[in-house]
Amino acid sequence: MVIDHNKMKLLVIEDSPEVRQRLCQMLAALPKLNVVAIATLAAGLEKLREDPPDLVILDLQLADGDGMKMLRIAKREFPATRVFVLTNHVFRRQLCLKEGADRFFDKSMEFGVLLEAVKGLAR
Repeated sequence: MVIDHNKMKLLVIEDSPEVRQRLCQMLAALPKLNVVAIATLAAGLEKLREDPPDLVILDLQLADGDGMKMLRIAKREFPATRVFVLTNHVFRRQLCLKEGADRFFDKSMEFGVLLEAVKGLAR
């Protein structure tokens, strides 16, 4: 993959192949993004530390751990990185925002709102 350094770096961490693919298809329509999609917490943490993105779209329930760990590490170690949480666990909204999430989206109904928020950053 060729990285265009004039584009915003976006890291998607989502373990559902269907959701990950849907996100990548939606985001591909935005020309000012370099998108990397990862399925596990471990790989996401490695990528975060190797090449900190401008934005992370993060699922909370991952096959290998709780996305809250990623949120806390991202906000502590890379405070300039924005984190958008996308999850079905809407009861965790307040905790995520308290822990530093920049935005919180309900996976069951807010894909369009998420896309608009990303568009707003990728100008």
